[in-house]
Amino acid sequence: MLFRLISLKHLRLSPLRTGLTTLGVAFGVALYVAIQIINRSTLNSFRESINAVAGKSTLSIDAGESGFPEEVLEKVRIFPGVRHAVPLVETRAYLAGDKEGADSLIILGVDLLKESSVRSYKTTDEEVIDDPLVFLNQPDSIIVTHSFAKSHRLESDSKFRVATTSGTMEFTVRGMLTPEGPAKAYGGSLAIMDIDGARAMFGKVGKLDRIDLVTRENADIETVAKGIRSLLGTGYNVDRPESRSDQLERMVKSFQAMLDFFSVLALIVGVFLVANSVSISVAERRKEIGTLRALGSTRRTVVRMFFAESLFIGVLGSIIGTLLGRVLASLLVSK
Repeated sequence: MLFRLISLKHLRLSPLRTGLTTLGVAFGVALYVAIQIINRSTLNSFRESINAVAGKSTLSIDAGESGFPEEVLEKVRIFPGVRHAVPLVETRAYLAGDKEGADSLIILGVDLLKESSVRSYKTTDEEVIDDPLVFLNQPDSIIVTHSFAKSHRLESDSKFRVATTSGTMEFTVRGMLTPEGPAKAYGGSLAIMDIDGARAMFGKVGKLDRIDLVTRENADIETVAKGIRSLLGTGYNVDRPESRSDQLERMVKSFQAMLDFFSVLALIVGVFLVANSVSISVAERRKEIGTLRALGSTRRTVVRMFFAESLFIGVLGSIIGTLLGRVLASLLVSK
């Protein structure tokens, strides 16, 4: 009763203070909600990208960013328990143009003859590649996703420029993929090249970045992994594909913890704003409090009235902040 007759009236009579306090809470909640959504989306994106690119592989071999000699492929291909060994070259390439370096895509160099044993690519067209011979014989051939082509206004046989180790080179779109399966990794900013062309373009001749293994059905994955580690020696990572997502999560945990700290700090600022607003309100309304006490209101009733005012501002600010946070997160994630 007191809240409806007195508190709401007081809040209406101090619109500036009420509005600023509510906005302070709203902005703090918005920042917290946005950061939580972005952190969760980032981790989910990492997992989806790694799992999509891993395909059917049960083990993955890499040696860091420097890569390793392609001779390793022959060693692991004949290792007991290995059914398929598929080589892969992976690099981040930056598009050249008016905003050089501002846009990039992940380029996978694959062996088209062996790729189907690990990954399958989908397209809305009848064929991913119109002429496979042209694709293999031209080192500038590249396959992009439909979403990437649309965002960069590319069509079949369109050319676009990419920064390579030999300078800026032109690539020709020979096919397009529906962003499903491996092609949905990295938000669709993924392209496929023949492994030999990718190695020539990006300075990785004679090297591989990764080998994806499909073990035999009756083989124990951990036993095969242990044997390959012994075969290759130190300097090589032989792990299940899902362990790579765990490594990436650990890498970004510290950064996300810092963001979480600032988001919680924003919430604390909002709490102080509400506390300060109530403190000022109590100081201004001493006569009103005295009148209520003289009319028989207990101390607890007066405290409940001010608590209700604080709760009203907090709930209203939280609702607005939650909506703002979701909108802010959507805008940032979409970019």
